[in-house]
Amino acid sequence: TGGAPVDRVKKEDTVSQVVRYFKEREEFRFALAPEGTREKVSAWRTGFYHIAVAAEVPIVLVAFDFGKKEVKISEPRYPTGNVEGDIREYWEFYRGVQGLRPDKGFI
Repeated sequence: TGGAPVDRVKKEDTVSQVVRYFKEREEFRFALAPEGTREKVSAWRTGFYHIAVAAEVPIVLVAFDFGKKEVKISEPRYPTGNVEGDIREYWEFYRGVQGLRPDKGFI
């Protein structure tokens, strides 16, 4: 399936490494595990957002709603540069979604 290693020990930050993969390859897809899988979180880390801005690629949100037994997939969304506003909009996409472990989800 192909893959792209991310060296977390290297001095180069992860965002730059992933952006480079987007720039070097004709086709590249990047998926992240959701925040809150190990413990509750009240805010997301924003590396995914900065990757999308720098690589000039859209963000597609995916939600596995175990309560409704549905998978939700958003239309591609290009970041506007307004991090707070965009993240707030992304959070709305997930409102009401029940994860497999609701005790580990968003606050």
